[in-house]
Amino acid sequence: MRATLPGAASAMLPRPQLVVPLTRVPSRPAVTPLGLDEVVFAQMINSKDTQYVGTIGVGRPPQVLSVILDTGSSNLWVYSSRCNATACLRRPSYDHARSEAYEYPNTYVGPRRTLAQRESHDTSGVRGHDFYIRYGSGGVAGHFSQDSVQLGAMSLPGHIFGEVMDVRGEAFNFGQYDGILGLAFPPLALPGTVPVLDALASSTLLRHAMFSFYFSHAADGHPEESRSRFMLGGVEPAYAASAFNFHKVRDSSYWELQLDDVLLDGKSLGLCRPRNASLTLEQQAQQPAATGGCRAAIDTGTSMITGPSHAAETLADRLNVEPDCAVVSHQPTLTFVIDGVAYPLTPQEYALRFRSAEGEQRCVPGLRSLDVPPPRGPLWVLGDVFLRVYYSLFDRGANASSPRVGFARARHPARRSAAARSGDASRSQQPPGLVPQGAPSG
Repeated sequence: MRATLPGAASAMLPRPQLVVPLTRVPSRPAVTPLGLDEVVFAQMINSKDTQYVGTIGVGRPPQVLSVILDTGSSNLWVYSSRCNATACLRRPSYDHARSEAYEYPNTYVGPRRTLAQRESHDTSGVRGHDFYIRYGSGGVAGHFSQDSVQLGAMSLPGHIFGEVMDVRGEAFNFGQYDGILGLAFPPLALPGTVPVLDALASSTLLRHAMFSFYFSHAADGHPEESRSRFMLGGVEPAYAASAFNFHKVRDSSYWELQLDDVLLDGKSLGLCRPRNASLTLEQQAQQPAATGGCRAAIDTGTSMITGPSHAAETLADRLNVEPDCAVVSHQPTLTFVIDGVAYPLTPQEYALRFRSAEGEQRCVPGLRSLDVPPPRGPLWVLGDVFLRVYYSLFDRGANASSPRVGFARARHPARRSAAARSGDASRSQQPPGLVPQGAPSG
């Protein structure tokens, strides 16, 4: 079921009160990541349209680390200074010996095992004081630590998190992050740990257990582009170009919604079983979820849109994005129908552009196959390609009893050519640090 919150009502949602600027990520090769009544209003960094990271402080005094703020997981982990893996050595890391607040936690479950010995099909687990988390292209392992964790002005004393000592998988070696902060639900968290959002909601720091994401298009942070932002505790209406549509979360582990259908130029591809083709979208929204449709997780830690291999391959063939970016503007409109609400993406929005090693412009669809096994799957994942187009609000609801996700069309400033930006720069005598970084224009 879904509900539309009109513009006037949207303005009644909690507003950001605390602004926290975040550190810019250097432009290096990047791959898809593995996935008080105050609001932390944090600038995010878009690293080559593939990774959005924000900074947190760990320890006392705080050690500043860049993390992926990930709605597709529930754990907080950071690289340890005692980790000798390549991924750890090339990134800033957490040294618990430098923290006055560090404690060895009491978490203990079962016998200890090394990462190489962990052949279970489980995606994560705890053995002894150690933990391990599996991802599609590798995994991380380490031990639990207990220390202060800080987001802006909000501080969680004695929070238990993962200190990573071992890393498997080449993908981590290219990641522009020092850890992952999960924003999903407690069932996905490792035993003996509490997700950061739940810890904040249980304290007096956070009145509203909600957060929102605004993702920019720009990777270079030039002044005319609004910076990406993570807003803890509320929303900023200036980033919404439409009313919010809210959708009930169907499974409180991932932020999972009912996906009715996938359309190209308004026509169903049959990738999700239609509930009843004779019904309008509004009428379909009133039908029980069990009568058909797909499942879709809303995941800020995934750069693209993913789907079961048979569906994603069919969709990619029909999108027919040419590698040389020819006729991109003539490609079909891709639409995801959630609870009877159509969310269209234009070809310019779902096609990813990049420069080849020879400097030539290339295009690929922002789509890939990902087969999530039962019982979690099959599952579609709407990642950053979708979330750049739609400003997203994740709301746990009163007493976490009625979680929901809201989408409004994101308000992006008009993007001008590189030549126009260069002309502005040559005329301006202001130092870059004095250029205004305000909310997007109307």
